[in-house]
Amino acid sequence: MPTHAPAQPSRLVERLWQYLVQTRDLSMLALVISAKSVLLCKLAGFGFGLPAGFAMTLGTSLLLVSPLALLSGAWRRRSVLWMNIILTALLVGDLTHALYFRDVLSLHSASAAGGLSTIHESITALLGPMQLMLMVDLVAMAAFSWVRRWRGWTKPEWVATPRAAAVFLALGIGFGCVSIQMHFAKKTQGVFLRVWSQRVFVRSAGIVAFHIHDTARFLGEHIFVQALDTEAQVAVDTHWAQQDAASADYTDPSLVGSARDANVIFLMVESLQDQAMDTAIDGRPVTPHLNALATESMRFTRFHHQTAQGRTADAEAVTLCGVHALSQGALLFRYPDFPQRCLPEILRDEAGYTTASYHAMRSTFWNRAAVAPNIGIDLVHDDRDYKGTAKIGLGLGDIPFLDQSADKITQLKEPFFAHVITLTTHHPYRMPKGQRKLKLGHLKGTYLGRYFNSIHYVDRAIGRFVDTLRHNGVLDRSVLVVYGDHDMGRLSGAGDVVHVMDADANAAFLPRVPIGASKLGDPNHPLTRMEWMRRVPLLIRFPGGEHSGSVAQPTGQIQIPATVLSLLGLPTTQRDFLGPSLFIEANAPAPVIAFRDGSGVQGDLTYLQGGAEGEGSCWNTTSKAARPPTDCGDLPAAIRTELMVSDTVLQHGLSRDLRQQPHAVE
Repeated sequence: MPTHAPAQPSRLVERLWQYLVQTRDLSMLALVISAKSVLLCKLAGFGFGLPAGFAMTLGTSLLLVSPLALLSGAWRRRSVLWMNIILTALLVGDLTHALYFRDVLSLHSASAAGGLSTIHESITALLGPMQLMLMVDLVAMAAFSWVRRWRGWTKPEWVATPRAAAVFLALGIGFGCVSIQMHFAKKTQGVFLRVWSQRVFVRSAGIVAFHIHDTARFLGEHIFVQALDTEAQVAVDTHWAQQDAASADYTDPSLVGSARDANVIFLMVESLQDQAMDTAIDGRPVTPHLNALATESMRFTRFHHQTAQGRTADAEAVTLCGVHALSQGALLFRYPDFPQRCLPEILRDEAGYTTASYHAMRSTFWNRAAVAPNIGIDLVHDDRDYKGTAKIGLGLGDIPFLDQSADKITQLKEPFFAHVITLTTHHPYRMPKGQRKLKLGHLKGTYLGRYFNSIHYVDRAIGRFVDTLRHNGVLDRSVLVVYGDHDMGRLSGAGDVVHVMDADANAAFLPRVPIGASKLGDPNHPLTRMEWMRRVPLLIRFPGGEHSGSVAQPTGQIQIPATVLSLLGLPTTQRDFLGPSLFIEANAPAPVIAFRDGSGVQGDLTYLQGGAEGEGSCWNTTSKAARPPTDCGDLPAAIRTELMVSDTVLQHGLSRDLRQQPHAVE
């Protein structure tokens, strides 16, 4: 009988096997990049959208590695290694940035990298096992390389394979198209068109796709600036007209001009949350001096910060210039020219005010030295103008800082505008032992306990500051505006909010699982989280302590500039501000308080942005009951429009001042 030779593998199978062998380093790199991207989203608390998010993540990873298939030998080995190292470093930076700012690192936020040395304590406090998890593969590669040299194993000889590069490229495009199709099917394709939230983009498309998209946006915004289109110009003009109408028709006339010719003092307190003012630990209030000041001030109990990545710098721009923070980076870095007329400039040029700022850090930090002249601040005091070495955290402690600032303010020619920025209560809230005056009880050794001791210290500093101004008579010749710049800046590692306990809560404090009653209600309720991270104090003390009382209507930082002009009796129409005065009549339509992530508050309604543009949830703010999306009506669209208008004004340098011509700011 005839014999048959054993069946041989087909030529196609052989070629496929050769492709797999010759590209296993690149395939592994693409999988590692994808896995790290998913892991980052989990560690940062962003969540991750499967399968659409992973399809885009894998597709972009394949696109990144495809050119490496054109290399051979040592060039390929080194390129694979360095791409992994560089991407890992980027992801570690993203994670560290997200743990503090609750957002990923963008090119715009990276433009402020010069200030990182100043906040190195905050950065190092966030470094830990989570970042090491992103580097496990590099450690394994190093160990394997050592074993290979020890055992004398030969290195694989990688050969350039153009066809493999084409295959990786095709697969990358294919996975990307599949992801886009999935988003279209779910009607979430808006995430690729306009990013209202970077977190939404990352969990919907992956961190690699975000950075590619972010780079393209950065180039388009600063290198290839598009001309202002008619639709955007109409939207800006309409919004300004609406602000004028609201000012003319709804401003409370009883307060207009009530502080005419008074000095204006802004005291912007680092990381001061509203809840700190209502907290007592073992019967001892955290902020006794602020509580006392509140009794002779108008206190806004539902006042919200509207900052984003720029944090303190954003608070400066929002409260002095009446524009919104940007979705990425600090406004003072991205658009420092400020053709818009800000509050200090108006007071100086139209009412003859002396303008000055006070901060115990170098004026180059957050670009203040460059921005101050553009917004009308003539005298800039920084760390070089203060005596003493009692450094706490980032700089001179707030007690000597505010003591010296009060003395400097009393020497200003009146009327004056003084902008004072505190510093001690900056993350990570480490106080010298001698300055920890609170008995923390169950909060001892916790992050929240450190925060309260830090706030208690600045409260003492504010008490001395106010007493000095009162003693020399300046206080009763001034409008004193005290407000928090932003929240305390920290979620737990699981993404849960850290809560305040009631004074009588007799239970241990656990950051991720709060025990006892929260002052804001159910700690797991979406509104509780928003209110905890958004509400900051606002106290306005009128000359002589007049008009004291509590105001419960929802308000925001962007309303402060128009409010001050109204109190001083200066015109509030034809201004560049995008927010109305805080003082509106009872029959006035409630203003929209927009947040950078697309959420917002209007009257008794709160809209919380959801998974993608146009999606979200509607809530009754008082009862905290969920409402049908239709109850929020046009609120989501109004929020998006307001943010778009602000971005357009800044990007194109628009101003209502006839002396200024629209131009693209780079």
